[in-house]
Amino acid sequence: MEAFEDGEFVRHADYAALQAENERLQKLCYDYSGHNQRIIKRAMEEEVELLKLRAENARLRKAGDAMENELFRVILMELPGLGKEDINNQYIAAWLAAKGVQP
Repeated sequence: MEAFEDGEFVRHADYAALQAENERLQKLCYDYSGHNQRIIKRAMEEEVELLKLRAENARLRKAGDAMENELFRVILMELPGLGKEDINNQYIAAWLAAKGVQP
């Protein structure tokens, strides 16, 4: 038998069973903690990768818009009957506005 601090007695078998259960639960908590840390680390790595992909996407969209706008300007320059002022002021402004691009 084992004595508690306040003087109560517990059978050794009960104490051993509680101690074993305590150790099992502590190990389980440690295992879950390690598993959670791996999940958190993986989530952080995926977040960093997502931010990199978003930045690359923004750069590619900007470059694509610039190429598309330049192509549009070249095509408009070759249309008969339009002056350069008409192209720059009217059509290109409308194109940029439709694309949501600031001139």
